Amino acid sequence: MTQIGILHSLSGTMSLSETPLIKAAQMAVDEINQAGGVLGKPLEAVVADGASDPNIFARQAIKLTQKGINTIFGCWTSSCRKAVQPVVEETNSILWYPIQYEGLEQSPNIFYFGCTLNQQIEPAVNWSIDHLGESIFLIGSDYVFPRVANRLIRSLANHIGGKVIGETYVPLEGKDFDASLEMIRQSRPDVVFSTINGDSNIAFYREMKQQGMSSRKFPIMAFSVAETEIADVAEDAAGHYACWSYFQSLSTTENNRFIKAFQAYNGGPVEISDPIVTAYSQIHIWARVANAIGSTEPKLIRQAAVRKDFESPLGQLTINSNQHITRWARIGKIQPNGQFNIIWESDNPIEPLPWLGLDSFDLPSIDLIKATLAELPNAIDIAAKMKQEVSARKAIEKQLKLAVQELETLSFYDTLTGVANRRLFNQLLLREWRRSCREQQLISLIMLDIDFYKQYNDHYGHLQGDICLKQVAQALRNVSKRPGDLFARYGGEEFALLLPDTSKEQAIRLAKKCCSVVSDLQLEHNQSLVSEYVTVSAGVSTSVPTDGWLRPNDLIIDADKALYTAKELGRNQAVPYELPQQG
Repeated sequence: MTQIGILHSLSGTMSLSETPLIKAAQMAVDEINQAGGVLGKPLEAVVADGASDPNIFARQAIKLTQKGINTIFGCWTSSCRKAVQPVVEETNSILWYPIQYEGLEQSPNIFYFGCTLNQQIEPAVNWSIDHLGESIFLIGSDYVFPRVANRLIRSLANHIGGKVIGETYVPLEGKDFDASLEMIRQSRPDVVFSTINGDSNIAFYREMKQQGMSSRKFPIMAFSVAETEIADVAEDAAGHYACWSYFQSLSTTENNRFIKAFQAYNGGPVEISDPIVTAYSQIHIWARVANAIGSTEPKLIRQAAVRKDFESPLGQLTINSNQHITRWARIGKIQPNGQFNIIWESDNPIEPLPWLGLDSFDLPSIDLIKATLAELPNAIDIAAKMKQEVSARKAIEKQLKLAVQELETLSFYDTLTGVANRRLFNQLLLREWRRSCREQQLISLIMLDIDFYKQYNDHYGHLQGDICLKQVAQALRNVSKRPGDLFARYGGEEFALLLPDTSKEQAIRLAKKCCSVVSDLQLEHNQSLVSEYVTVSAGVSTSVPTDGWLRPNDLIIDADKALYTAKELGRNQAVPYELPQQG
């Protein structure tokens, strides 16, 4: 049995785009086996999940090669391809890569079957400026391909009379587009160029429609959106555009055969995209070459595949000496049913120029220039990752700050009643005492106690007792409206109202109001000896703090004494603290 590796994302943000490629690869394997296999042996696809994470892609590639698998089909994002590249180079394996990418790379251990920038981005820029307008807004997922592609778009647009008027990026798994859409709305571009990847596209098109940003006013030209990504938001995305080599609506004998076979393989109608067909075609091409030369040895495969033509649902494919593919360029307009109406295609297949045409110049320093250019995507990738790390750290810091605030709230507020607790009361009392001492201002305190609360609790039960405490606390907290005042639960059924810059007379009025608002609640209390309803008693103390003579605790002691007097006098009343008579 001959084994090949299929390395794509079965989980994570890219699984929406990559999972169908696995199905296409498995169909190709089954067809090859029905035709006799590879070198007379059955072909087996070993599937590995890259989980939308470059580090996991690299680890999975290592595991595949350790099993003796030297041919891997897979990867989607450039970050994942770059993570796998050193693995296949060190093990002398081959990676067959099916997705369009930014170029500026040429590994002898990778076949690049997706479009290069001149096969997708360049035709789309030219067509868009001619048919949609000159002003362009760029939006993309924050990783290598979008950032490099957008640099080329800027250059091409400037060269042919266009202008980029805005640019923004979202995390690869991002779903929040409010800020980005506001930037687009304010810029009012003729066309929006999108390199958003994965399931973020669903949120993007849906939000565009919900915010009334129609395809007529804000047309999108997309480079990473195909039938698979559009399926769930076809009506929202209708009227926008995309540029690929292939659309499911392509009417050729080979494509019609493939569509019929793929839908039968999947058990019914299914969306088919350029990457799906590319992933399928790659495996058939590899098998043809291996059977033709009688070997699956990567080095021999590389030598035999170059400059060969192959028929596929994509049309005729030619593998160039740079291990990139000659491909058509086509522009499709999204229809409400999720299909693309092909409205333009290139006159001929376009030669791949991963080095932006530098290969055509016979320069003595061409290798140095290539090596320098090759570092550009790496530098952009590193910068993007650093930015993502900074954003992640800021997000963590924000979460920590919220957690600290929540802990402070829990530590300063009573969990039962929701009012300030004794800890906060003590802190603010000390602060206000010191301030009153400096400014020689009055400070007052009201201590309150629910009358016969133990009897209430014993008779009505602890659950009802807690409800009573909550209702009393909520009524009392609204007595004073001044920002500087503090109402707190002092302990048990006892409460405190701290009143900075408040005279004795003002404090007594507020204390009486406290008694009346609780009585007005008319909470039944048939165990009370003073009323048929719940009541409170209040003690008031007022002082002008003096250094060395009085302490904050003295204010509490005096208010407590007054509260005790109120209880002795029959409860349900407010009593001020009076200095003992000298005699």
